[in-house]
This record gives sequence, C-alpha cells and structure tokens, in this order.
Amino acid sequence: MTSESIELYEQIVALMGDGVYVLDLNGRYVKVNDRFVELTGYDRENLLQKQPSILLDEAAVEQFEQAIQQLITTETNAIKTVEATITTASGDCVPLEATLTVLWEDGEAVGTIGVVRDITARKAREEKLKRQNERLEKFATVVTHDLRNPLNVAMGRLEIAKETGESRHFEAIANAQKRMERIIEDVLAVARQGEAVEETQPVTLDTVARRAWDTVDTGTATLVVDTDTRIDADVSRLTQLFENLFRNSVEHASTGEQPATNSANERSEEAVTVHVGRLDNDAGFYVEDTGRGIPPDKRERVFESGYTTDSEGTGFGLAIVMEIAMAHGWKIDVKGGTAGGARFEFTTEPTE
Repeated sequence: MTSESIELYEQIVALMGDGVYVLDLNGRYVKVNDRFVELTGYDRENLLQKQPSILLDEAAVEQFEQAIQQLITTETNAIKTVEATITTASGDCVPLEATLTVLWEDGEAVGTIGVVRDITARKAREEKLKRQNERLEKFATVVTHDLRNPLNVAMGRLEIAKETGESRHFEAIANAQKRMERIIEDVLAVARQGEAVEETQPVTLDTVARRAWDTVDTGTATLVVDTDTRIDADVSRLTQLFENLFRNSVEHASTGEQPATNSANERSEEAVTVHVGRLDNDAGFYVEDTGRGIPPDKRERVFESGYTTDSEGTGFGLAIVMEIAMAHGWKIDVKGGTAGGARFEFTTEPTE
C-alpha cells in the first residue's frame, strides 16, 4: 500500500460516523478515531497503549478475546459482531455493537480492528418491544381467563331464558355483559398507559389530585392534600393514577378484601381519609389512606393485572397505576401507612 493510499485510508477512518480502533497483538490501542474518542469520553492520549479493560468489565473483555481468537484461527478475512456495554470516562454505561476483524501481514496476524457504534436507541426500541410483547401475552392470558366466567354466565342464563321465558335471567346476562365491558376497558387502559411518556409539563399535585378526587365516587371519604409541590408529568396520566388510587382506597379500603356492596358509603364502617403529600426527601410524592392496609405478603401482587380478591373488581386498577408510574420513569413502593392503611410512594427524582 502506497503512502498516498495509507493517508487516504486514515482520512476516511477519521471521518467515519462510527468509532474505529486498532489493537496490536498485545491487545493495546494503537489507533483510535475521533468518533471513538467521543464515544468513550477519554482523551486520545489516555486511550493509546491502554487495553480495552479501561472500558469493559472482565466478562466483556473475555467475550472480545474469544471472538478475536476465533477470527485468528479461521485465517481468513472473516468478521464477527459483538455487543457489549462500555463504561465511559464520566461513568456512563453505553451499549455498543462492535464489528471485529483481524489485520494480516504476510499471513501473520498483526492486530485487530474494530468498528463500533452506539446502539442505545436500538436497545431502547428492543426493550420497548419486549415490554409490549410481555404485556400482550399477559393481557391475552388475563382476558382469556377473566372473560370466560361472565361469558359462561351469560350463555348459561340465555339458554335458561330460552327454555323458561323468565325475564329475571336477562338481568344476570346484562350484568355479565357490563363486567366484560369493564374488563375490556381496563385492559385497554393498561395497554395505553404502558407507553412511555413523551412530553411532560410542570403540574401542581394539589390541583391534579383534587380534580381526580371529583371524578371518583368517594362517598363520605375525605381527601387531605398536604403539598402544593409541582412535578413534571403527563397531566392526563397523572390524573388517572390518582383516580385509580383513590378508587382503590375508597372501594376496597386498600385491601381488596372487604365484601363488595352497593356503594362506597357501605364498604367501610368508618369513612376513609386519603392523604396526598411530598416525600420527606423531596424526591417524589405519596398517597396514603386510613383503611385496613395491604398485608406485606400481598404488596407486590396488588400490581399484577387481573389480581383481585373482590368479586366485583377487575384487578386492573393498581396495574394501571404501575404502568403510568413506569411510563414516567418513576419508582413505586407500597408500605404501611402511619394510620395502619396503605401508603404508595412515587420516587420521581433521582436520589443520592
């Protein structure tokens, strides 16, 4: 290769949109282009003569070494693609895809070359698709199971009505139909709320919470908002989050174990008080009630789609809450409340 060709080659490498590096036989960087420097966050001087372990953990280093050894063994111009996560100079973790090949000179391996690209966006899409597929499978299972009961009731009562002509069976059919409609609506709500929030705006917890309270059949329950803090959120989804939490507190006294009755007023001997406030560390907010609380062994299960101990419930209310929180990137914890009820904590900001 002439000096002009080498110079042209190096110019092309320098201008590539992907990161490019060359390792010698000792596994040390001997060339890196500007994009590779940008991806890693290290100065070129801090990369040259260093080994990939400056960026990769032991498992990833071993993965690359095995790939290179296989390429050398083949003694061809074969390539291999490896995915790994690097730790940049600033401590960020960045997923990369590396295309590897061996540099040969007179039939001898003299080093390896790697072309790397940031696949953060692709990984995000893959994770989103994975979550969607998991939700679809979960919804299919829940819907198949939960719709079967009211459907069987409706079909059975319809046959009896045909034989006897008694109109009282039509009420049971109508109730079964309403229950199926509720299940379908809730399943669709979970599916929609699982989509990542694209745009947020500063909203006041007090305003959104009181607006949500007005849309729920709260009976004699009381709402106390202890904060006027503003957070960044999708107003519509945050409103639905509050609605579902309030409905859970009022209708089930947070346990889902009270017998179903005809109205919110009859569900509890004592009126429930629901508190909304800011977390002590100022990293989020909480919703807490004075109901019977959720037993510790059931606190994880309450977020499962279709899980309910109330014969009248669909089991999707808190699943929707979880989906909305995750769509915002928030963390949610369930704890015992100060008055014995349930306390839902939402961490909306990073904590130390």
